[in-house]
Amino acid sequence: GGSTSERRLFENGAPAPSTFDPQYQGAPVSIHMEADIHTFAALMADVSGMNSVVASSSSGVLRATARNAPWDGVLARALAEAGFGCRIERDVLFVGQPDFVKRLSLPPRSKTPGSPISLSFHRGDIRDIGRLFADISGLNVDQPAASCGPVTVFLREVPWDEAFAWIVASCGWTYHIEGDTIQVEASQQN
Repeated sequence: GGSTSERRLFENGAPAPSTFDPQYQGAPVSIHMEADIHTFAALMADVSGMNSVVASSSSGVLRATARNAPWDGVLARALAEAGFGCRIERDVLFVGQPDFVKRLSLPPRSKTPGSPISLSFHRGDIRDIGRLFADISGLNVDQPAASCGPVTVFLREVPWDEAFAWIVASCGWTYHIEGDTIQVEASQQN
């Protein structure tokens, strides 16, 4: 049941796997969707089993139609067509404007990583997230008065300090720990 309507979704010029560059080796997916970048990144995190973070300044709609195509190729094509880029670092798929993705800088891995946490925020508020990390870390979180766009993060079993670094980076911000306070600083560049 339902297979005819599903087939119809992919009949009109859906790319065959061979239309993707051989560099893409991800598990095959069949997809026909139009979604905002936050929802799309969440879906790709789920499909790939990777962690994902969306730059908070990102907004826009992505379209993807593919049949049995590698998920990483589908992702790259959909992002490129919508004017976005991505970078994979430390098992995290980071999505955003290409220049922002290139500039992304994370602090080096901690020699004494925090306890692992799993987090899922879809278009979350940075203030709520800061309060959550204050609870998790037992430290005070001093956030800038500046605002940050919605935060979309899907992280599984990542040290809490690394998770915090990704979230801060998604806003284009930096942080350092002084005594019992995590001091978050808004970037000077716009």
